[in-house]
Amino acid sequence: MVRGQQFGLVIGIAVTLFACVGPTQKPLPLSPSSEAAKTQFVLEESYWATMDGVIVHLPYGVYRAELEDERGVYYRAPYPIKRKWLLFGSEQLVEGGIFLPTSSAEKWLGFLWVYMVREAGPFETHQLPGAIHSGEGSLWRIEPAGSHISSFASQVDCSGGVPDGSYLSTNTGGDRIVGEFCEGLRCGRFEIFTRSEVRIAEFPYRDGVIDGQLDLWYNPESAPDYPSRHKARFMYSGGRRNGLSKYWCSNGLRRAEVSYADGLIEMASAWSCDGRRISGKQASLVARDLQAKDEEYFEVLLSTLDEAAPSCDPPA
Repeated sequence: MVRGQQFGLVIGIAVTLFACVGPTQKPLPLSPSSEAAKTQFVLEESYWATMDGVIVHLPYGVYRAELEDERGVYYRAPYPIKRKWLLFGSEQLVEGGIFLPTSSAEKWLGFLWVYMVREAGPFETHQLPGAIHSGEGSLWRIEPAGSHISSFASQVDCSGGVPDGSYLSTNTGGDRIVGEFCEGLRCGRFEIFTRSEVRIAEFPYRDGVIDGQLDLWYNPESAPDYPSRHKARFMYSGGRRNGLSKYWCSNGLRRAEVSYADGLIEMASAWSCDGRRISGKQASLVARDLQAKDEEYFEVLLSTLDEAAPSCDPPA
């Protein structure tokens, strides 16, 4: 009888524990004073996981702390996550990242979660398999925000103490940036290539300001089947969007066409990734959501350009 009571107590504790772990589905923006805001999650290599009838592909790179709840921190992936249901449905690219619990008990048990942002409703969450948990310190780690150094080595001529001429920068991971400087300012086209030699971005510069046609392509880490497929195209003038911007789904179908004037949306048309037209106010909401994601993505790309900026300072 006593042994049965003890077993029942253990089961009860386990059920209670498992019912109180993982994301709450009610995240809040990080407070500037939050300790989590000072950290980042680094995944050293891309990771495939199968759980709950879903296959997900997590891209390598720096995951930024974005949201938190009473149970843990949500770290947003640098690129969209690739998801596919095992038995039905096509592959999709979705925004999301890694949920890391703050509870010492959950850390001891090795809980780590993937979360994905739905167009409507709560997050989709799945507990990741044990292989990634055991990879802490080798496959992934938590470190102070901004401390991840990719060791870019840049080649550029210098004139008058500033970069001037053709520019090439590569890092230890194999990523590559090609561009040109004119008297210390970015000029011409700056192209960003992944370690698999796939171009993912082309920024047009004039006198250090984005000006002209800006193109984005799907990253092979998040869309390996579409490595050269266009993601978006924007027209810039003096650092602001002007004219028609176009978006495409990873399957090649158009996602949206948005007309800008001096950085502001004038008109928008949108489609779902299965080709259905989205009308009226909903199209404007899609356009604004895409713009918000652009700004997050650009922040990552521009920080990469800044990190790889050449120096003409004499060696110490």
